[in-house]
Amino acid sequence: MLFGIHLVRKGLISSGQLVDAIDRQLRSRPPIGRVALEAGMLSVAQIFAILAAQADSPDGFGKIAIAKGFMTEAQLAQLLMWQQDQQPRIADVLVEMGCLSPETRDYEFGEYRRSLSSTPAVATA
Repeated sequence: MLFGIHLVRKGLISSGQLVDAIDRQLRSRPPIGRVALEAGMLSVAQIFAILAAQADSPDGFGKIAIAKGFMTEAQLAQLLMWQQDQQPRIADVLVEMGCLSPETRDYEFGEYRRSLSSTPAVATA
């Protein structure tokens, strides 16, 4: 998302385009249950049990899975990272939307990475 902010600051995309791209990116994220099944962390029966409990609860999939003892917080964190890795990059979504050309995306991503490496680190105590 920080790359998206870089693009807005440079005037290459509007803030509205960035919001739309983030929305598309999030909607393309695979459901956590599918990621858990593909990773072998949950069975189909466990996923259905979680989904049934979700119908009567405001809690999310992961919180219910932990409460039912189907997974640990560490396992959920791993699944969430895998889930995020399976969604498209914001730069690619912007190209798909026609907001950026692939050439501009590649050039600006290089510029963005160079700006990060030239930013002085903040000392922490």
